[in-house]
Amino acid sequence: MSDTYRLSYSRRKELRERRKRFGLLSDWYGEDFARTEIAAHTTAAYDLADDMTALLAEVSTRENTAYIDLAANWSSFGGAFSRLATPGGVKDGVLLLNVRHSALLRELQNISDIILPKLAERYGEGVFKDIRLVAGK
Repeated sequence: MSDTYRLSYSRRKELRERRKRFGLLSDWYGEDFARTEIAAHTTAAYDLADDMTALLAEVSTRENTAYIDLAANWSSFGGAFSRLATPGGVKDGVLLLNVRHSALLRELQNISDIILPKLAERYGEGVFKDIRLVAGK
């Protein structure tokens, strides 16, 4: 697989446009001068730190921070239960737990009554509002 397919759609589109411009500039200026002229026809550089700051502000919510800590310390938090299920994600206050086998879904239905108070004690009230079990890894 070429490296082009690993790029995002917008980056691939930008590279296609650049190749098209390079072809036009090669026809007009000749291939040697087109290589230097293409720099004038590309997008300007911008500070990546601005985008990263905005992304981190969006991602670093109380919910996500608590989930990252929970996933990292799951074996110590879950005890024996941690061998049966693992954290799979969090969305709108609902903690998704991946259960190893679908038969465990029925057996662990009421586990949220035990786990939610422990989560509230550790991460604060309202961070995790519910637990949903999902058959998975």
